[in-house]
Amino acid sequence: TNLTETSPQELYLGIYGVFGLGQGKFPKLSPYLLSRDSVIVPHFLSWAVIGSVLATLSISIGTINAARILHNGLLRNVLRLPQSTFDTTPTGRILNRFSSDINTLDVMFPMVLRFCIPHLYRLIATLCVISYSTPIFIVVIIPVSIIYYFIQRIYVATVRQVKRIESITRAPIFSHFEETITGWFIDKTGMLA
Repeated sequence: TNLTETSPQELYLGIYGVFGLGQGKFPKLSPYLLSRDSVIVPHFLSWAVIGSVLATLSISIGTINAARILHNGLLRNVLRLPQSTFDTTPTGRILNRFSSDINTLDVMFPMVLRFCIPHLYRLIATLCVISYSTPIFIVVIIPVSIIYYFIQRIYVATVRQVKRIESITRAPIFSHFEETITGWFIDKTGMLA
């Protein structure tokens, strides 16, 4: 064979090597790439920093807007409920709904987005490379994806029920807190507000 020709395996190994270097952020090559003579890498690093800042900023602004929209919608719907709802539903359950939903959007959702988006891009890149190098992989991944979809539907339904049960068990704590505040107010004023 000719020494200048490369086999497909060497091409794919080269692509995987480039992905590995990209994920490792060039730890071994950084002294050579960040020399005074290099123009490309500092330019690339500045764009990477700008992209990272913009991604974090967009996630933060998006979750703040989502929390505001959710809170305003919840408040609007609760204020429009008939009075009989407040007689039958404990106040703690209503407060729990507000606090848990807003906590999820303020704390958990941004953290999950920061972890999931890069992994999603890596997954897509890996699937593209594997599908390109081994086309039979597409035949295998389609049934696996369908099975995964059905398992995911069962999982989501189960998690929803567990969250509902957790909400019900947490409601008495908020009800007790609300009754304690109300009782403290009555004791201080000597009359019912």
